[in-house]
Amino acid sequence: FRERGDPVRAARTAVWLSREYQAVRGNTAASNGWLARAEGLLRDAPATTDNGWLELTRAERTVDPAVMRVHAELAHAIAVRMSDADLETAAQARLGYAEVAGGDVASGTDKLDEAMAAATGGDVRSLEVIGDVTCVAVAAFELASDWKRIEQWGQVIETWIRNHNHVPVLGFCYACCAEMFLASGDWD
Repeated sequence: FRERGDPVRAARTAVWLSREYQAVRGNTAASNGWLARAEGLLRDAPATTDNGWLELTRAERTVDPAVMRVHAELAHAIAVRMSDADLETAAQARLGYAEVAGGDVASGTDKLDEAMAAATGGDVRSLEVIGDVTCVAVAAFELASDWKRIEQWGQVIETWIRNHNHVPVLGFCYACCAEMFLASGDWD
């Protein structure tokens, strides 16, 4: 993309690589390198939603709820300004997680419920974002020991998966979100 004169698409790819190296491979060094590459590519580029995805990636990479919140709020503001529902929903979920992790469980849960409603209600187009929002919400609900909420959203997700028949989502969610089924007593 750089050779074609498209630094924004190059940065988008670098952000994706950063996320994948961390999440899939646990390779922090490569993840750091690709994140730094994205930052460099976006430094002189015009403002786009990619700046928001970069902020969201920064939020995902920290365990400090206060730092996570700052980056999630920046991502959310960019999403609202640029009318990007996928980024807005993903940032809302990460902001909710940051609040739960920081001790503001009620406010964080409200944000997570809203993000889950947007993700499963048709506001979000990207299957990856729907999956990410679900994973972030489940992790936050686990952190808060809110097993009832995991069960309730698990029912919504299961219905969404059946209605949309997205095989990749079906396999991934069933493998990663088994705790939703366990919480509801669906051991099979």
